[in-house]
Amino acid sequence: MTNIEDTPNPLSKITELVRAVDKSDEMSPELQESGEELYDSIRPILRKFQKSAIEMRECLSVSFQKIDRSRDTWNAKARICEISTEQLWHEIGQITGCIQKVKLLKSRFQIESTDKIAEK
Repeated sequence: MTNIEDTPNPLSKITELVRAVDKSDEMSPELQESGEELYDSIRPILRKFQKSAIEMRECLSVSFQKIDRSRDTWNAKARICEISTEQLWHEIGQITGCIQKVKLLKSRFQIESTDKIAEK
């Protein structure tokens, strides 16, 4: 499955640089103030970008899951096509037998439960 967590955030570098200017003791007060103003001006953009990135990540995650399921289905169909018709009918017969056994057990347990309740 594709990992979407590795996608870089293009605005993170800007944020790092602005914060570095803001926290630096070597910068003049004017430059620090300019850095603060710049950061304050891009903060709403960063929030929108982060929100959009989260939404996109969620959508992509669902899409990747659907792609994986489709791939599994495709591969399963290919494996089924390789099985002979006789083998398929044999497997279907076994499954049908199991279903019948489950139905019989269900009926038996219902009768036993009803009998036990009637005895009390």
